[in-house]
Amino acid sequence: MAFADVRVCEARIELGHLNQALASCNSALKTFTASNFADETKETQGLLARIQLAQGHPERALATLNVVLDHNGDDMQPRRVASLYEWRASTNGALHNYRDAYNDLNEYVRRYTLSNDADRTRQAAALRARFETDREIERNALLKRELDVAQEQSQRQAQQLRWNAFAAASGVAVIALLAYFLISNLRFRQELVRLARQDGLTGLPNRRRTVELATVALESAIANDLPLTIAIIDMDHFKFINDRCGHATGDHVLKEFSRISRETLRDPDVLGRWGGEEFLLIMPNADLEVAMATLERLRTRVFGIRLPSSGAGLRVSLSAGLALHGKHVRSLDEFIARADSALYVAKNEGRDLVRVSDENFLTSSGIRRATRQ
Repeated sequence: MAFADVRVCEARIELGHLNQALASCNSALKTFTASNFADETKETQGLLARIQLAQGHPERALATLNVVLDHNGDDMQPRRVASLYEWRASTNGALHNYRDAYNDLNEYVRRYTLSNDADRTRQAAALRARFETDREIERNALLKRELDVAQEQSQRQAQQLRWNAFAAASGVAVIALLAYFLISNLRFRQELVRLARQDGLTGLPNRRRTVELATVALESAIANDLPLTIAIIDMDHFKFINDRCGHATGDHVLKEFSRISRETLRDPDVLGRWGGEEFLLIMPNADLEVAMATLERLRTRVFGIRLPSSGAGLRVSLSAGLALHGKHVRSLDEFIARADSALYVAKNEGRDLVRVSDENFLTSSGIRRATRQ
């Protein structure tokens, strides 16, 4: 009934029966919202925005469309998004927001073009598949006719030979197929292991793998009474760089930082992506002096990461919090919490800094409460 109400609402909008259309859309919206149908909910809200615009309420229509396009349409089916940008352009035009209207029209053209290109690609693929199928049917028919002629010419003499050839070919095919499955399975397992351990963007160990390596390093340091230092590293103002220069630039910064780290760190050191723009650095057999020197080299080299012209006035820098393994450390979580508390101090003191955790505070929440006070 809700899907039918949406179609009725759309038809009544086209006929200009706005009050009746509003009732149909509200009924559908209530059902879709209760059923957690996200795509259909947003499509219905788009129709409500059209009604609001037609009733002379462009401000309400713009607010509704902004909610619908809160994720730039990435959470909706592509075929529905282009028309929403078109209606928001009309709404912005009605409010004399011509720059926003122009941007929405450009996005509408881009989305519409992409949708058409995708449709054409699918149609072309379907035609190619049909052509290949027809050609394969003709080829099979021709082969069948040739085989019939050959069978008529040498049925008795070739009967046994054909069976032997069939048996041999089947055996080879089975062996080849088994070998292919075995190799494919091995490659698939290797790829799964790699994906389970490696961050896809930077090539560094992912969070799960980093935790494993940090746990091994901590156990080794405790068992052998060796120094161990870890650091939480955070790229300063990373969200601002993303917003100003775009996500492609943000990805470039993370990749460049990973490359610089591999060139700068010692062989035993391990750098893993902790999440977003945060990284965890594990430095086995490193005291405070070695760890500080390593992070200072890394911090200095990060300045060389170039940003596009849209990032004029910005530069790439990092803040880091250091924690040393000592008698107060009883678990990896506590160890990381101390480094995190030192990172919070570095951020609070102006960023582009390296700070060492205070052993008087064993958790990051303790440091943060003290800093706020």
